[in-house]
This record gives sequence, C-alpha cells and structure tokens, in this order.
Amino acid sequence: MEKFKDKDIHYKDFPALKIGRLGVCNPYQGRNIGTHLILLIIGQAVRLSKKIGIRYVSVDAYKHSVGFYKKKYFAEFIHDKRRKTVPMYLDILKLEKS
Repeated sequence: MEKFKDKDIHYKDFPALKIGRLGVCNPYQGRNIGTHLILLIIGQAVRLSKKIGIRYVSVDAYKHSVGFYKKKYFAEFIHDKRRKTVPMYLDILKLEKS
C-alpha cells in the first residue's frame, strides 16, 4: 500500500474489510480476547477474499492502540498528528504468502 501514498490514491479506496469498533471491557483486558478477535477477523477476511475482492483488513486505530495492531502485523498508512485515529492496514495477500 505504500506505493500508493505518493500517487494520491486514498486509503478509503482500497478493497478492505474495515474493523469498525473493537474493544474489550476493562475487567476482561489482558486475557488475549482482543488478539483472538483480531485473529478471527483476519481468518474471516482471508476466507472472504477467495470469493469477493478483499485485499486488506483496515482499522482506524486510536493512538493508544497502535502498538496492539502493530503486534498483529498491521502497518500505518499515514500518521497525521491532527487526527484522533491512525489509519492502519494488514495486507492479506502478503499474509497468505508468508
């Protein structure tokens, strides 16, 4: 996706499964529930990509959650300090090849 940044192709135009809101209640944090949810979402995206045009899983992560998504191999698309969220993506095609 990096090669598209300098060509003025917008993040929202990519064929992606978007994670809307993902959170774990405070009493349940630290139990890998978020990790399991992400793995389920990625697995579903891979299955769907065989039937429909999905290439990426994307999320607009809150700044305090960026590290969580990076551990799950998501990359930042752009980082604009004025935004409340950081657009991030996971390339399913690269994931399948590894």
